[in-house]
Parts: sequence; C-alpha cells; structure tokens
Amino acid sequence: TKGVTLAELSHVTNENFCQAMGIAPDWLPTPVYKLGERVYVHTALVDDADLRALDSFPGHVEEIVMCGVEEPLENLDRVITTAKWAKEKGWRVRVNTNGRGNQIAERDITTELKEYVDEIVVLFYGTTASQHDQVADTSGGEEGFEIMCDFARCTVRAGIDTVCEFVAVPKFTPEPCRALAKKLGAQYDIRMYRS
Repeated sequence: TKGVTLAELSHVTNENFCQAMGIAPDWLPTPVYKLGERVYVHTALVDDADLRALDSFPGHVEEIVMCGVEEPLENLDRVITTAKWAKEKGWRVRVNTNGRGNQIAERDITTELKEYVDEIVVLFYGTTASQHDQVADTSGGEEGFEIMCDFARCTVRAGIDTVCEFVAVPKFTPEPCRALAKKLGAQYDIRMYRS
C-alpha cells in the first residue's frame, strides 16, 4: 500500500530475519529454482533480477511453473511478463492456481493468459464446497467453490489446457473427482495429501 511490491517487502523481511538470526541470506530458498527440467517461480515474490538469474541455470529447461504460497494470479502483470519471457525461450508455461484469478481481477483474465500460458492447474481440496473448505481451511462456501469451478470453465473455453488437481485426503475416492473435472471440461490429476 505504500508503493512497495510484495517482492521488495519479501527481500527486506528476509534480510532482517537473516540479520536477526545471524545467518547468511543465501541459506534461504530463492523464489526461483530448478528441479529437473522444470523451473519453479514463486510469482508473487520474484523480481527482474531473479528472472535474469534463470539465464545462468545449467541444463535444459522444458517448462516454467508459476506457483507459490501466495496466489500467482494476484499479480497478473508479473505472470504475463514471466510467461512471455519464458515463451520467447521456447519453454512451456504452466500456472498453478487456487482458481480465483477472475475474482481477483474482477474480470475474465483467461483470454489474456491464453496467449502465453499452456496449462492452468486449479487446486481443489474436494469435490464439494464443504469438503474443499474443510481441508483448505477456507470459508468460501458454495459461492467460493463456484468461483473456482467457473475459472476452470473459463480457461477451458479460452483453449488453455486445464487440469483440476485434487488432493487425496483420507477416505479419498477418485470417481467424484473425475466426474467434476469432466463436468468442467477439464482433465484431472491427484496430489497426495500431507498433514
């Protein structure tokens, strides 16, 4: 709110933490890292210097994945800038989201994403609002769950490969997940639950 980006705030907070704890700043994880042939970008925390550092990453890169503790689509401009940069390098682009991008932007952003994003993964913690809210520890209710479902419908309609990723919580059964993804026109995937 004072003209400071989340990335700048994160860097200052990290510096203060390291100074207070007497540890070197390079001990902390970076908002950009490579695993195998994928580069993961915590979009809300990344800045231009972090992106420039990608040029020095060794080995082949197949895909860039925009993700993070914070919702990547909170900063749509950064997502599009990063995705455009990755596409110029010939990389595939994926965004992992909580499905609230249209709600955050207060408009349908999927046509803007279509030009640069190959795949959207929407994370569901259940196939109903009550299941999702219980595991995700949210209180979006039916309206919040419908916002997620509608975002998946919009990405499908925009022609973006869309995956509904479900968390395999205790007593999980895959059939309702397949059914919901199919109803939304999307593919589905399962992520193992870690308590």
